[in-house]
Amino acid sequence: ALALGLLHGIFFIFLEDILILMGASSDYLPLAMEYSPLALLAVYFTSLTLILQAVQLGYGNTASIMKTNICGNLLNAALSFLLIRGLGPVPAYGVFGAAIGTAAGTLFSLLYAWFLLKREGFFHGGRWIPDTAYFKKVGPLFGSVLSEQGSERIGMVLFSRMAAGLGTVPFAVHSICMNICDIYYDFIMGFGKAGMVSAGQAVGRGSMADWQQYRKRGLRWCLLLSTAACVSILFFEDSLFSIYSSDPALHVLAGTIMVFIALVSYPEALALWGAGILRGSGQTAQVAAYSFLSITFLRPLMTAFFIYVLDMGLIGTWCALFIDQVIRASCAAFLVNRLSAKRGFLPDAG
Repeated sequence: ALALGLLHGIFFIFLEDILILMGASSDYLPLAMEYSPLALLAVYFTSLTLILQAVQLGYGNTASIMKTNICGNLLNAALSFLLIRGLGPVPAYGVFGAAIGTAAGTLFSLLYAWFLLKREGFFHGGRWIPDTAYFKKVGPLFGSVLSEQGSERIGMVLFSRMAAGLGTVPFAVHSICMNICDIYYDFIMGFGKAGMVSAGQAVGRGSMADWQQYRKRGLRWCLLLSTAACVSILFFEDSLFSIYSSDPALHVLAGTIMVFIALVSYPEALALWGAGILRGSGQTAQVAAYSFLSITFLRPLMTAFFIYVLDMGLIGTWCALFIDQVIRASCAAFLVNRLSAKRGFLPDAG
């Protein structure tokens, strides 16, 4: 918590410079500065919540995580709706109101996650300061996951920066489409985490049969869910985009992008499912390795090539995103199948 607080404090000091570096233009920089301080605080709350929820996830207590996230998001949505436009005696705060709603929702999620763990006696006893044995056990896993997530953040920053450089209107369409894409991405991410927990528990029991069942059924459900998402997006693309904007000019630009969103459902589901199985099986370094290559290097390079060399504009950014997801899905599927062929964590099993 202290380390995260220090990092967020540094971000706060250089907030305007960071926003400009990320491509914020002068026409909306004041609004970004109005929104960002509270949004940065919300990220801090979310970071602490994820740490607490990782404990619940490790025990397979996903129902508590779901309740926490649903309640926090509902509070966020309700307060944002009330404070952005105002209602009755409540004044309209605009962008700042959205920031208040986000900060309040994430703070509630943090406190609720803490309360649930405290009720289960998680904070009773034990050492608050980690010892050497803890670091020896957790260090390698933490290092692998940190390198994976760190590389992903670097790649996403470069990707978003190039998208922001396309101009206000294209970047607005890009942001809306990314939000629509994240609806299924966040859903299937939960599926990937479930696969990670299931695979990890199978490893703990030493049951290769259970591990194989989780692998096969997970793949089947990925294909079914992705097909449902793809068809739904293609059929209701106008309705989905209209939730965010009714501007006809934005709709025209978003038409092709919505097709990308529909098709990318398949590789992103396969990538998250495969990464979950690999992490649960202790293969975090492998996930970190191919994520580092694909997200940190290949996606930004492909984005730059499509935008600056082929002059494909916004479509180029989504071509790069799609190829990146295909690469990660292919790597995850290959490594999971190789682990299965080698009988994974039971090489001598008969």
